[in-house]
Amino acid sequence: MAIYAHSAPLGSHNEVRRSLMTAGQTFNKGAVVQVLGTGAVTVLPEDGSEILVTDITDQEGSCVGVAINGPGTAATAEFPNNFAKTDPDTGGAYGATSWIYYIPINTGQLFRTDVILTTGGASAETAASITGADRGAAFFITYCSSTTPDLGWGVERTAASAGMLTQVYAKIVDVLDANGRSVPTLASVGTQYVFEIVNNETR
Repeated sequence: MAIYAHSAPLGSHNEVRRSLMTAGQTFNKGAVVQVLGTGAVTVLPEDGSEILVTDITDQEGSCVGVAINGPGTAATAEFPNNFAKTDPDTGGAYGATSWIYYIPINTGQLFRTDVILTTGGASAETAASITGADRGAAFFITYCSSTTPDLGWGVERTAASAGMLTQVYAKIVDVLDANGRSVPTLASVGTQYVFEIVNNETR
């Protein structure tokens, strides 16, 4: 249900930044977040639509990334397995003085997800459509809220226009099978994408 940091098989590292949390947030790790002009972290819209540059406050020079921790929220009928998280720095509840750690986009960092959505982002893509031929493709990043429970943050297989300033997109680097291994041919079917997230407005 989310996007995670990925380490390349031949070795890599993840750059981690942090900023204080905006009060009242309920996102979990793996959410796409931004740092506002106030210096506080907030989640990007989880509204079932693609991320566009217009979703980003203070667009030029904005810090956008994927959260590696988050406050969560109480369980609901929609998310029966959800729960409020503990601030790892204090051992208490999250609040306005809690640090949110995130991996920034536009810095060559790699991410991974098994949430791969159909064109339009309303449902999960059929497995047969996810193949090694997707390497090099540019697809949108979307939060899918049209299912029960939500499929969450993932890659929507709607082609983005690489180089367009209005778009935030996933540049697919690799396609993995269910065991996390690169699929061996262009026709081989996979279950996960490895990708870089690009926002040309701030690149």
